[in-house]
Order: sequence, then C-alpha cells, then structure tokens
Amino acid sequence: MIGIFVLLVSSGVSGTVTGWLIRSVLAANSTPHEPTIAQDQVSPVRPAQNMMPFTAQVSGQQVHLLQQQQAERSAKAAADAEQQRLTYSVPKQFQGVTLQSAQLKIARDAIALTFDDGPWDTTTDQILDILAQEGVKATFFWVGQAVQNQPEVARRVVNAGHAIGNHTMHHRYDSMSAADAADEIETAAQVFQEVAGIRTKLFRPPGGYLNNGLADYAMNQGDTVVTWSVASSDTDSTRDAQTYVHNVLSTIKPGGIVLMHDGGGDRSKTVEALPVIIRSLKAQGYRFVTVPELLRLESDGW
Repeated sequence: MIGIFVLLVSSGVSGTVTGWLIRSVLAANSTPHEPTIAQDQVSPVRPAQNMMPFTAQVSGQQVHLLQQQQAERSAKAAADAEQQRLTYSVPKQFQGVTLQSAQLKIARDAIALTFDDGPWDTTTDQILDILAQEGVKATFFWVGQAVQNQPEVARRVVNAGHAIGNHTMHHRYDSMSAADAADEIETAAQVFQEVAGIRTKLFRPPGGYLNNGLADYAMNQGDTVVTWSVASSDTDSTRDAQTYVHNVLSTIKPGGIVLMHDGGGDRSKTVEALPVIIRSLKAQGYRFVTVPELLRLESDGW
C-alpha cells in the first residue's frame, strides 16, 4: 500500500486522491479495540466475603466418622426390621378378638395354611421342605413343651420366614382359672422368646375351645384368638391322606384359614396330603399368606 502511495505521488495524482489513500493506509494499519476506559473509572476487584473453596478438604478421621455413623444407622434399621418380623403383630382392629377367617374384598385369592402342636421331630422338617419347594409361607401354632424338645426345628421355622402363634405350654383342654390360663400362655411365650427370639400376638386355644378360660385371658391381653374355617381333620388317623385333601378342597373359600397339624402324633399322612393340597389350590388360583398378612389384607380393604 505504501508503494502504491509513493507511486501515485510521484505520478502527480491529485491531492484529493492522495488524502484518501493516506486515510485508508492509516485505517488498514490500526488494530480495532474496545473503547478506552480511564484508570480512575475502574473499580478494584475485591474477594467475595465468606467464600468457601470449591473443593473441601475432608480428613481421614472425618471420613471414618461418617462411615461409622452410616453403618450404625444401617444396623439399627436392620435390627428394627428384624424385630418387627419377629413380633407377628396384627392390625389394631383384630386385637382382642376371635376370628375364623378374613373378609376380603379385592384379594380374594388369599388363604392361610396353619399347623398346630409342633415343632415335631421329623414331621415339621418334612413340612418345611414342602413349603420351601412350593414357595409357600404358613403360620405355626406352637406348644411350649414341643419347642423345648425341638429348639433347632423351632429356629428353622422362624428363619424360614413363617409366622408363629401361641398354642399354650401343655396343650390343656380343661377349664382353668385366670391364673392357670395366664401360666399356660405366658410360660409358653417365655419359652418362644428364649429359644427363638420371637414374641407373638396370635393365640389358638387347644381343640379350638373358647370357654375354658384360655381365650378370655388371651383376648384380655390384646391377643388375636385365631380358630379356623377349614379343617383337614388330619388328627383322624383312621382316614387316608386323600380324605384330608378332600376336606380342604371341598370347603375352601377366599380368606380361609386352614387347620392342619405338624405335631402331636404321627403326621405322615399330613405330609403326604400337603403337596397335593397346595398344588390343587394353586391350580384354582389361590395364593398362600401368613395369618398376619391375611389380616392386613382385610384391614387395608383388600
């Protein structure tokens, strides 16, 4: 550009053109920039007050404390959940009452299998194996003496996730005073706690007798007295296993509570009948729950 300007000047180009070229050259060689701000117009930059660093430094001791606190909270939550599982409580509306079945509105496929008089040598283990194979949870009404005789079997029942009810200490049928009734129920409850770590608010009087003092005491303690709506009659040793199956299938209804036995004598026919009963009821669309679960279904409007 300077060469062209010299050439034009030396060639006698007019002053007007020369001035235009000078202005163009100056513009082309200048660098665009922001408007200049006077120094006295610039405010000094001051650090923000109380600003925290973006990355916090956490000591190893603090990390350990946080981990310990989290572990303690998790352990407490697990302990609370386990304690709830081992209490076998029922909704408030069923406390201190007697019932034979649940009145279901929606979950009309739910029924409860119950087993009395155990835990028993051999038989209870066989029944537990069948329930596990079929994916079924049941409710066992224990006799205190039987628990003392078979503590390992009792713990296996609890560990398998089945519910537990009180069936007295000695399985007595006779009429008794309030003090004797209290001794029968509370002594059994103490054995259950010591052997298996459980407490239960479910009670079933031996033989289903409701007028010998036991049921009255249990209800006064806020327990739920659970009888049954379907009897397999598996204590009748003169009948075959197929009769037990028929007795259940012919009378079952939604919300039903089925009475069977894992103890109190030879229950080999019960063991024979049980898988047939379960599979037949499954084929009819029934599902199996514990007694507390059945009552919660009714309480929740199911």
